[in-house]
Amino acid sequence: MKLNLLFPDFRMLSKMKSFVLPIILLVITSTAFAQNLTQAGFTGITVPQFLAAGNTTRMPVIFRASLTGLTANTAYKYYCQGVTNASTGGAVLDFGTTNSGAGNPILINGAGTAIVNTSAPSLATSGTTCETFTTDASGNYTGWFGFLNSGNARFTAGNIVYPSITFGLASGTTVGFRRALDLGITVLSFSTAAGATNGSLLQSTSGAAARNFSLLYDNVSGTGRPIAVGLIEVFTSPTTPSVPSTYLATAGTWNVIIPNAITNGIRRIENRSISNALLGCANNATGTWPTGSINTTVSTNSTTTAKVIATADAGLTTCAGTTLITNTGVLAAVNTIYGSASATPTSYTVAGSGLTAGILVAPPSGFEISQTSATTGYGTTQTLTQSGGAVSSVTIFVRLAATTLFGTYSGNIVSSSAG
Repeated sequence: MKLNLLFPDFRMLSKMKSFVLPIILLVITSTAFAQNLTQAGFTGITVPQFLAAGNTTRMPVIFRASLTGLTANTAYKYYCQGVTNASTGGAVLDFGTTNSGAGNPILINGAGTAIVNTSAPSLATSGTTCETFTTDASGNYTGWFGFLNSGNARFTAGNIVYPSITFGLASGTTVGFRRALDLGITVLSFSTAAGATNGSLLQSTSGAAARNFSLLYDNVSGTGRPIAVGLIEVFTSPTTPSVPSTYLATAGTWNVIIPNAITNGIRRIENRSISNALLGCANNATGTWPTGSINTTVSTNSTTTAKVIATADAGLTTCAGTTLITNTGVLAAVNTIYGSASATPTSYTVAGSGLTAGILVAPPSGFEISQTSATTGYGTTQTLTQSGGAVSSVTIFVRLAATTLFGTYSGNIVSSSAG
């Protein structure tokens, strides 16, 4: 028997190395760039237009945003600060660098049960130096984030500050990503003087629960970017932020900075939960709130004598008078033969906000509706249950009932709520 020993062709291995090495270098380079600050995959949903300047006048900067393009169903540790992308006014060209920014992160857990701030951010300890979020099945996450301004020159009045997020896998402490939000926030300095970059403290004591968020708009419909977003107190903290001397920190209070001149003033205040449900709101069509005639179109109060909106004007526990029910879609004609319901129902969607009761949906005579499916759950009415003051988009199926007699039927489907 003849035994043949096969030896590798070292010439081939040598050739292979020349191909393997560039691939390894490419992977290392890609990892390094992932840690640089990029303005991608971090999209603002509810972002205030203004934030405060000053080391002894620190204010919460709260915003709601979405992260995209991550690994599905994965936990990450993170913290947020503020970055700039200019070289004037004390700003820094942070984009494209390994800078995470400045300011003290406010750590908001996904359940809304704990909100703290830290002056020593890192990815070391969740709940102390950072917080944790978990992506969904698509590799995305949406939630509330925050930080406090500081004495850093980035927070100079007139600068545009972009919220940033520094994060990595929750299983370690290594920074994997630095991202800047797609929307910037203008810095205001507390001042009694008029000026485009000057602002004053506005505050109130509401009936809202702690660790919710107050959103202030210059229109009664709550559209566009809010002028300010505040944190509804109180929240625990391992460090004491250097807030303005008149800052309110008792249960249900909120504090924001607003420009000293706003054409419309503050016309709507919302109370939003950690899940973004609308729990309460208050509207004022003129921007001058009735108790004490608090005019928010012009302010020269700085921080020493804050403007205070009375609890009676903005309790934020309900949205009385501002209930909104939205019907979306175009109904197609349906038909049937007596004794059988319509084989092909038509459908539309119903949603609501500012609710204290469910939505009752009632079709005209001869029709029946379902919120369950196209084939089951039909009745002469349907009640859509509200949660947190809102009804998410619900599909309503419509058909002619089996008992409907021969003829032509039409009319309006009415959606109503007791509150």
